[in-house]
Amino acid sequence: MSNSTLKVLIVDDEPELLELLETHLELHGYLVKKASNGLTAWQIIQAEPIDVVVTDVYMPCRTGLELLDDVRHRPCHKPRMIVTSGSYHLSESLILAKGAEAFLPKPTNLRTLLSHIEDSIRFDLTVQHQVLQSIG
Repeated sequence: MSNSTLKVLIVDDEPELLELLETHLELHGYLVKKASNGLTAWQIIQAEPIDVVVTDVYMPCRTGLELLDDVRHRPCHKPRMIVTSGSYHLSESLILAKGAEAFLPKPTNLRTLLSHIEDSIRFDLTVQHQVLQSIG
């Protein structure tokens, strides 16, 4: 599976950051969707398959933690979640316990973010391959 078939949803209420991340990920071949709050992100996740969600924590309408809970309780396709935050009051262990693949402080290093996205996708592909081998 090439990057051009993989969808990454970026969720943040900072328009400049959305644009920066979109440009960076598109340069690496990903299809990118954007949302400025957790409610819009949840609607996108319900409407189409998303492979990885990169979400901020503090946003209007619905927080990244609420979005993380929504995805965790979703019965079907669950995208991998990467959470970012500029707040150091949050516990990384809490966010990981809620189902996030990674917690990255802001400002987020673009190479580190890309590495986490690639690791998440690689993990999914490995699991899919193992499932196919076990039934096949």
